[in-house]
Amino acid sequence: MCSSDLFDQIVSFYALSFVDHESFPFVWNAMFSLARNAVTICTEVISREHSDKLAELGKRNHLFDHTWAILDEAAVLPPSGWTLVYKQTEFCYKSLQTRADVHGIVVRFEKTLPDLNNNSEIDLNKIM
Repeated sequence: MCSSDLFDQIVSFYALSFVDHESFPFVWNAMFSLARNAVTICTEVISREHSDKLAELGKRNHLFDHTWAILDEAAVLPPSGWTLVYKQTEFCYKSLQTRADVHGIVVRFEKTLPDLNNNSEIDLNKIM
């Protein structure tokens, strides 16, 4: 992959909720592979209350909850050279169908730059 195929930042607002569990690791790794500087993700926390009420209404829940992987830093780690710099969980909206509160999580990872204070030569191709 050449540097022109990369993006400065990858931002995903609620798109991960539509990615099934089998595809999630591929999408997760692809975001970091395509980003030069940062990856920002916002996704819904699909609560048991929300899922149960949808089932009671006879509606299928088409959303996948990956927050367990994002919140548990040991479950899905960012690739080497990336640092979690922001993590916040907060109320997003009240579901019109179930009346359940739906929360979301926002995380931001930034690429860690090499130590520029040492005297060794830096290969700029590795940074870009």
